[in-house]
Amino acid sequence: QALYNLLMAFLNPGDEVLIPAPYWVSYPDMVRLAGAEPVFVPTSGKSGFKVTVEALARARTPKTTLLIINSPSNPTGCHHTQAELDAIAEWALSRDIFILSDEIYDQLVYEPAEPASMAGWWERKPEMVGIVNGLAKSFSMTGWRLGYCLAHPDLIKAMAKLQGQSTSNVCSFVQKAAVAALTGPFDAVESMRRAFARRRDLALGIIRTWDRAVCPTPQGAFYLFPDLSGYFTPDAPDSTALCAKIMDTTGVVTVPGAAFGDDACLRLSYALDDSSLEEALTLLYGAITG
Repeated sequence: QALYNLLMAFLNPGDEVLIPAPYWVSYPDMVRLAGAEPVFVPTSGKSGFKVTVEALARARTPKTTLLIINSPSNPTGCHHTQAELDAIAEWALSRDIFILSDEIYDQLVYEPAEPASMAGWWERKPEMVGIVNGLAKSFSMTGWRLGYCLAHPDLIKAMAKLQGQSTSNVCSFVQKAAVAALTGPFDAVESMRRAFARRRDLALGIIRTWDRAVCPTPQGAFYLFPDLSGYFTPDAPDSTALCAKIMDTTGVVTVPGAAFGDDACLRLSYALDDSSLEEALTLLYGAITG
């Protein structure tokens, strides 16, 4: 909702928004609801799905007003280094392009990668940077439905007006829970991060034994985004059909890459226990090779 409110408050009809692909499924439609036009910037699994300044420059037009960055990323797990984020920020801000940084997975970064953020750029130019975060992922509070935004006070006021006419406020006890989570010890977060890192490595080890699968190593979040186009068949010629085949034959649920802007891939979550993860991948492989 913070993402939606910011886009609605900031964008004007006809604006263009740069969105690196693959992207979270809601970004393009939220941009369109604000009357603007999404412009997708392709990335490649060969580079870990990282967007570059050069790719952004090729996609930019005189109508470009905003850039959405999601690091670590859903669906790919791509995580930009601080130096990479700094280069992107310098490029965007020097061209008066607002940066909307979705950092919902910021606590789920795996060694040797290090956390990185656009927060320093907000301090330098608060009127041109907005940072969105929440407690659903890093604190495993998905059902609490609480996020927050760091932006210039004038933009926050505009967002609050929109919020007041839609869903109003977050209930008070959830706000207190958020304060407790953010100010308390992060032991549970660290334990969860270690568990996710182990499951990532477990899943990667299995998938990389599949001769027609290509899967970059995600450095954050809890998703794998393997290219499984080598397993497309006449009865499952794309990611949507392959996901349906897997679910129908095994009961394992995956998400088609087409929803995220890359039809060669499937999104797999490793946010489950180790034995279930191994079982699911065994069933999945049987489905795509059967």
